[in-house]
Amino acid sequence: MYIIPNIEEVVKDLRFFGLDDIDAKVYVGIVHFGPIEIGNLAEKIGIQRGKIYRSLTRLKNIGIVTTTFSHPTICYAKPPKDALEMIIEDSLDRVGIMRKLSLKIQNDTYELRNTSKSPEIASFSIIQGRYNVYSKISKMIEKAQNNIYIVTTIEDIARMYHTTIPEKIMMRQDQVDIRLITRAENQDQDALINRFGIKNVRVGKIPANNRTVIRDQSELLMSDAIDSHNMVDGDNDTVMHTDSNEITASLYNFYLMMWSKFKPGVDKQIGSARHSRVFQNSYN
Repeated sequence: MYIIPNIEEVVKDLRFFGLDDIDAKVYVGIVHFGPIEIGNLAEKIGIQRGKIYRSLTRLKNIGIVTTTFSHPTICYAKPPKDALEMIIEDSLDRVGIMRKLSLKIQNDTYELRNTSKSPEIASFSIIQGRYNVYSKISKMIEKAQNNIYIVTTIEDIARMYHTTIPEKIMMRQDQVDIRLITRAENQDQDALINRFGIKNVRVGKIPANNRTVIRDQSELLMSDAIDSHNMVDGDNDTVMHTDSNEITASLYNFYLMMWSKFKPGVDKQIGSARHSRVFQNSYN
């Protein structure tokens, strides 16, 4: 089996485009080696022929791979730029259809709803996977009405920068009091905090290397110690999420006290060129 450079990282990224690991490896294999006969492809990427045939069916249905009718069958892959743009366009079309169907389903099921009131019970859930965790944080920022605390490490801030979180912060921080509590020990880390975009920052010794986000004293997301060395593989990133008023209020008061004791944030005048260099160094 031939080892394709960076294939594991590319396969992880392709999950966001709806490809499972086998489909992603088959597509990347055809891009790398193609045009290529199925038997050679199976040998080079280490996947059984039967699985490759099933994967090719799915990839052809998506439209990013084609095959010949000749014997042996030759596989061709659409260039990644064209393939990914096509998947994005299809996803946008599906979103539009889902929005229209959402209204229809709400109307169709209106009379089926249970109108009896159920007692309010606090919910608890476990969210796994860094993409899902950051997506939840982004939604919490979007839903915030009064304030939100983000307590996390410098390494976590570097990872968040490549998500929708900074964009949500820029959109909401003039309407909502968004506060960041973290640990900054040198100017390089100060520059990274500045680049993240939050205006209200406190720096000090945060408890362990955990991540905590509290919204409006009504919603809490909290994780155990964050792996500060793993910048790519986020499958094991796990958090607890709850709307328990008792738990949320207790931690909110704790971080409110911490906010009052920690020193104000970093110097906002550090040059933007330095920001870019520091951020890249922190992320790579």
